[in-house]
Amino acid sequence: MAENTAPQPGDIFNLLSQVMTAIKPVGKDNVPKSGPQFNYRSIDDIQNAAHDAMCEAGIFIVPRVVEINHYDAITELTVEHTFYAPDGSCVVAVSPGQGMDSRDKSTNIGMTAALKVSMGTVFNLHTKDTMIDPEINSTPAPNTRTNADGVGGQGETPATGDAAFHAAWADVKAAAGTMTSQQVDAAIRDKYGKEPDDLTTAQIVLFAKHLTNS
Repeated sequence: MAENTAPQPGDIFNLLSQVMTAIKPVGKDNVPKSGPQFNYRSIDDIQNAAHDAMCEAGIFIVPRVVEINHYDAITELTVEHTFYAPDGSCVVAVSPGQGMDSRDKSTNIGMTAALKVSMGTVFNLHTKDTMIDPEINSTPAPNTRTNADGVGGQGETPATGDAAFHAAWADVKAAAGTMTSQQVDAAIRDKYGKEPDDLTTAQIVLFAKHLTNS
C-alpha cells in the first residue's frame, strides 16, 4: 500500500516548523551607501533565504491591508499576512509598516517593511551569529543629524531612507528658529514621551510641522 503523503488537517503548524529549521541564518550584511552607517538585512535577503523551504512545504503568503494613512510623503499602514498550507490551514501575522517617498513609492516601502516584520517573526529568523545580537552588543555608528547650531543628536538608524531622514531634521532646524538644542529636545520629550534619537523619520517630519504651526 502506497504511503499517504497528502497534507493532514492543521499541517500549517508542522510545516512552519520545518521551514524555520530549513532556513539558514540571514545576516545583517547590508549597509547604507552614504550617511549614517548601520547593518540591516533587506527584504530580498529574507525572501531569498525562505523561498526554497516555503516552496518545498507548499506555504504561501497572502497580504491584506487592514489600515492605511497618508501624511504627505509618508504612508503608515497595518498589514495582515496569512500564511497558508496546502490543506488550507493557516496562521495570521499582523504587522505595521511605514514608508516615505516624495513620489509614488511610499505605500510599496511600507508594505515591504510590514512583510519583513511578519516573515522575521513567524520564521524566527536569526542572524549569522546566534550567540550575539548585533543590535544589542555592537556600538551604533553616530549619525550626522547634528546641525551647526547644535539642534539634534546622534544614534538613530533611519528605516525609510537616508535622504528623507536628513531632510526631516533640516526641516526641524529651519522650524526651530532661535530655539536651542536643549529646548528642541525638551519639546520632543514633551510631545512624544521619548528621546530625540528614538523618533522615526515620519515623527521627525510631523514634529517639524508642529514647530512651524506653533
